[in-house]
Amino acid sequence: SNTTSTGANSTSTEVKKGERLIARFQIDNTGTGAKTSAYKLQYDKDLDGRWTDVAFGGAPSSNSGANFGDWNATTVDSSGNVGKYSSIAIGADGYPVIGYYENTLNDILFAKCNNSVCASSSATTITTGWSGGDISVAIGNDGFPVIAYGVSSGPQVAKCNNINCTSVSTTTIYSDAAGIAMDISLAIGTDGFPVISYRMNNADKLWFARCSNDSCTSAATTSVITDSGYYTSIAIGTDGYPVISSYNNSLKDLIFSKCTTGNCTTTTDWSTTTVDASGDNGRYTSLAVGSD
Repeated sequence: SNTTSTGANSTSTEVKKGERLIARFQIDNTGTGAKTSAYKLQYDKDLDGRWTDVAFGGAPSSNSGANFGDWNATTVDSSGNVGKYSSIAIGADGYPVIGYYENTLNDILFAKCNNSVCASSSATTITTGWSGGDISVAIGNDGFPVIAYGVSSGPQVAKCNNINCTSVSTTTIYSDAAGIAMDISLAIGTDGFPVISYRMNNADKLWFARCSNDSCTSAATTSVITDSGYYTSIAIGTDGYPVISSYNNSLKDLIFSKCTTGNCTTTTDWSTTTVDASGDNGRYTSLAVGSD
C-alpha cells in the first residue's frame, strides 16, 4: 500500500538527460474479489517519498492527486505474448523505437513509432527462433537503429538499413562457442561504432566488445573481469571511454568498471570498483552518465 507516503506530487516532473528517477510497481488488494485489486506504476524523482502515478488499473486506492493525466499509455503490440526484454531508444526523427521479444515463435521484433506518443507504429521481425538472453537498442550516428541480442557463441548485432528497420544486416561476435550471450547492453561510442557489454552464461565473465565499424561486421572482445558479471549496463563517459555496471553473482555486490586507456580491448585497459557490498545488492543495474 502507499498510505505511508508523503502524498502525491502536484506538479509535472521533468527528467533531464542524465538524471535518474526511481520507479515502482504497486499492487493494492482492496477487497476479496479479483476485480477490486488496483495496480499502479509510479515514480519518485526527488527521493522525497512523493510517488506520482504513471498508469493504473482498477480503482486507485491512494495518491488520488497524482499526475496520471500527464502520461499517455499506449498498447504498441497486443498480438500474442509479446513485449518481454524490451529496450527503447529515441530515433533520429524524435520518435521512439522499441526492440522486444515474441514468446510464442521466439522472435525478436522491432517497433517504429509514428509519433512521439506511439499512438501508431509499424513492426518488423529482426530474427526468428531466438534462444538467447536480453535485447538492447541504440541509434547509430547515421540515424539508423542498432539492435544487439544474445545468441550462441556471443552477442549478435543487427544494423538497420533504414529508420524503420525493414531490412537489417546481422553479424555474430564470437566469444565462446560453449555459451550463450546474456545480459546484453549496447551503446554507440564516440567514433560512431557500437560497444557492447554482456556475459557468457557458461563462464559468467563480464565481457566487452568494441565494433570496428557501424555495422559491427568485425569486433574485438575482452573479458573485463574474470569473475561473474550479471545484469550489465553500458554507457559512454564524458571522456569518451565506456563505463559498465554489473552484478557480481559470487560476492553479491554492485560493480563498476571503467575503461581508462587504449581501445578497451584488453583486461588491463579496465579498472573495477565495488560500489556496494552491503548485503545482496546490484541486480538489474541501469547506468547513465550525469551532467557533471
